[in-house]
Amino acid sequence: MKMKKKTNKKGFTLIELLAVIVILGVIMLIAIPSINAVLTSARKSSFASTAKQYINAARNLTYSGDVQTYANPAYVTVVSVGAIELENNPDPMNAQSPFGSVWDVTSAYTRAYVVIHNDGDAANPVYGYYFIGSDRAGNCIGNLTAENDIDKDNVTNGCSITQITTTTETLPYVVGSNNSPSLQIPTGEGDETVSTVVLQ
Repeated sequence: MKMKKKTNKKGFTLIELLAVIVILGVIMLIAIPSINAVLTSARKSSFASTAKQYINAARNLTYSGDVQTYANPAYVTVVSVGAIELENNPDPMNAQSPFGSVWDVTSAYTRAYVVIHNDGDAANPVYGYYFIGSDRAGNCIGNLTAENDIDKDNVTNGCSITQITTTTETLPYVVGSNNSPSLQIPTGEGDETVSTVVLQ
C-alpha cells in the first residue's frame, strides 16, 4: 500500500514569503534612486521652462511700457520675479519654483530676476533677455544665462547669486543707483567673454 504524500494547499511557506520580501526589497533599492533621478530631471526642466516664462512676461512688460529699457549698452534693466505675474501664480511675491520652494525675493531685495540688456549699440538696439534666480531652498540657475541658452542643465543647487536691492514703486525693478552692483553679461559663445555693466 502506497502512502500519499501530504501537501500544504493552504498557502506559501515561510521560506517562500521571505524570498518574495527579499526580492521586493532589492527591486525597491534599485527603483527608488531611478525614480528620484527622473523626478529631479523633470523639476529641472520645469525650472528652466519657468525661467523662460518669466523672460516672456518681462518682455511683455517692456512692450507695454511698464518697464524701462536702456539703449546705452553700459546699463541694464533688472526685473524681479516678484514683480512678474504668471498665469499660474497670481501672487508673484509668494510664487513657488517647480521644486516647491518660494523664490528668493522680498519687497526689499531679489535673488531671482530677469536682466534686459541692449546687446547691439545705442543707435541700433537689440535687446537680450537673461535670467538668473534661486528659490529659498537653493535650487537655481546660478549664472546669468541668455534666453536661448536656458535648459535643465543650467539648473543646480547651492548657487551664490548677487542680491539686488529693489524698489517698491510701481514694479520692483532697479531704476538707477550709484551703489548698484555690476553684472557680467555674456557676449560670446563661452563664459570667458563678458561685458561688465552697471544696473541702471
